[in-house]
Amino acid sequence: MTTTTAADLRRVLRYAESTVEVGDFTAVGSVLLRGLTELVGADEAVLQEIDLSAGPRVVVVGWPARRFTLAHAEQYASLLATHPLVGKCTEQPPGQCLSLPPVRVSDLRSRRQWRADPIHRTGCALDEEMNVVVSAHGPALRGIWLGRNGRSFTERERDLLALTRRHLAAALRRARRDRHRGLQLLPRPAWVPLDRPGRAASRCELPLLRRGRR
Repeated sequence: MTTTTAADLRRVLRYAESTVEVGDFTAVGSVLLRGLTELVGADEAVLQEIDLSAGPRVVVVGWPARRFTLAHAEQYASLLATHPLVGKCTEQPPGQCLSLPPVRVSDLRSRRQWRADPIHRTGCALDEEMNVVVSAHGPALRGIWLGRNGRSFTERERDLLALTRRHLAAALRRARRDRHRGLQLLPRPAWVPLDRPGRAASRCELPLLRRGRR
């Protein structure tokens, strides 16, 4: 975290204090995700929940909410397995997800390569994206995905996201999920309840997604 300053750490502390207010999933978008876009400097933020026990199941909650529609999910879902950040995650051995720093598209692709990628050319992806796994319990893991158009995320901005990981995990554990819905990408796009219980062990592999890239 050598790129962060004292001012950065004060901003992270203010963000961490705001996460204590989260007791219901209503605040996940308006507090957790919106706050991250302001802290790091992003156009959108997404909570991804992946359950590997059934194939897998991928459900997202995004901010701003208006950008996340069923039509968007239907277009994005068929290309999800080709995303370079998904590929990076699936390369990791089991149990290492939580020790990994945030990963940026610009770590894996040049700007020209990324703009030529099918998932970017459809308009489903932004110019720069970055993700980090915040919790992993058995076949269930949660990650945060940030995106913006224009410039790449800097080392400092990557470090800011890394510093929020434990605060995000704690807030998401507390948040009541009943009566809330998320946008399911896999196995098929649909709006689904978020109160499906998770399970327990610790893997970072996405077998179905891995097969999809062959």
